[in-house]
Amino acid sequence: MASNQFNDEKVPTRVILAIAGAGVLSFTGILSETSLNVTFPHLMHEFGVNIAMVQWVTTAYLLAVSLVMTTSAFFKATLSSRRIFLMGFISFIAGVFISALAPTFPILILGRLASGVGTGFLMPLMFNIILTSVPIRRIGTYMGIGAMISSMAPAFGPTFGGTMAYYSNWRYIFWILVPIALIAFAIGIKNISNTKPASTKPLQFDFTRFGLLGATYFLILYGLASVGAEGKVGVQFFVPLGIALVLIAIFIRLSQTATRMFLNIRIFKNKAFVYSVIIYMIVQFSNLGMNFMLPNFGQIVLGATSLFAGLMLFPGSVVGAVANPLFGRMLDKMGPKKPLYLGNTIFTVLLIAFALAGTHLSILSVMVFYLLFTIGRSMTYGNVMANGLREIPAELRPDGNAIFNTFQQIAGALGTTVMSLFMTMGPGSERVNAQDGSIRAWIFLALLGLLNFWLLSQVFKHGNNEIPATAE
Repeated sequence: MASNQFNDEKVPTRVILAIAGAGVLSFTGILSETSLNVTFPHLMHEFGVNIAMVQWVTTAYLLAVSLVMTTSAFFKATLSSRRIFLMGFISFIAGVFISALAPTFPILILGRLASGVGTGFLMPLMFNIILTSVPIRRIGTYMGIGAMISSMAPAFGPTFGGTMAYYSNWRYIFWILVPIALIAFAIGIKNISNTKPASTKPLQFDFTRFGLLGATYFLILYGLASVGAEGKVGVQFFVPLGIALVLIAIFIRLSQTATRMFLNIRIFKNKAFVYSVIIYMIVQFSNLGMNFMLPNFGQIVLGATSLFAGLMLFPGSVVGAVANPLFGRMLDKMGPKKPLYLGNTIFTVLLIAFALAGTHLSILSVMVFYLLFTIGRSMTYGNVMANGLREIPAELRPDGNAIFNTFQQIAGALGTTVMSLFMTMGPGSERVNAQDGSIRAWIFLALLGLLNFWLLSQVFKHGNNEIPATAE
């Protein structure tokens, strides 16, 4: 990709098609994850597992995605974009076939892990293409387009998964993804540049720090899952958490003197970037937590079928996804303050509305509330990432992109796990626990939304907050 594109407002057609190829494959990966959320009651019945166990279908996928995303800066420096795209496609499509044919629950988890690895290559690739090939004055708009592509999956996922489970079988979720993935692969492999790697020097990957981070992720998620399985916080939660804290301390210590390539944690010295990452994690934690909770709330509490539980989220998800480029344009034109504060206000107010409505919610009210919630979420989500990446030097943006994408998946995995805990813990029946737990979860998420206001104030206190000059 020629560097002079940064001095030209026009984005070449080939770049747009390259973004589309990587983006649509990322879309299919996220679609497979969000589609399965609404089929959990069917999976529980077919494989004989409970809700605390079945959530690993999502958690294992997100764990694999997040771990592979930590390597994206290394692979960008050592491999061409086309080769990364090919690796991602092969892993993803293999996972799709394994999942579709899975005879047992462990095999299904294996398929989700393989697909997660593929998506972990593909999603950072899409954003790296944007960061290296789109003029800085249009970064907000194109990051919004990237967010739209990935956000369309939650728009269609619950409805798609609910339709398959209601009319056919959850396995068709994967079979229908195959032709979509093949078309995206054909577009991407033709248009993604086969340029030489960013580094001409041989680089060594830091497997030690990668292993430490992977073990830390797993232990935290395992500890949280054990709470759901036992219905209480005990030794099986505190022991993994304690070990994870030790491992992350070792990781930080090694990172300060590391010579082999992995995540560049020195980027965390930029305070505006750090606060942006935390806000991004809170929004993604809430987003995937809600996408897990609401379909199950619809079925368990409201008595909806899997089809209608999925349809509840459809209008909001479509509106939120399609509006992403518009919200990105707001960032380019107005600067970060107005869209971020406005988005977080809508986001937080609607979480409070969910909590206050509580036992009086209906399928229609959930649909309306969720539509408004996604507007606030989308206005915050893509813009806080775009603004955070603009706060750091261009040479550090691949690392920044890796960190944003990695923590996005970690937050999503935690959101799914924590929401399953809220919905399952309690002395009552399944319906009572799901209803009361959902109300407590909405209160918790609303408090996180309020925390975001303080975090935003810190972003603007330490950032440059400039509106890029736009060539008209």
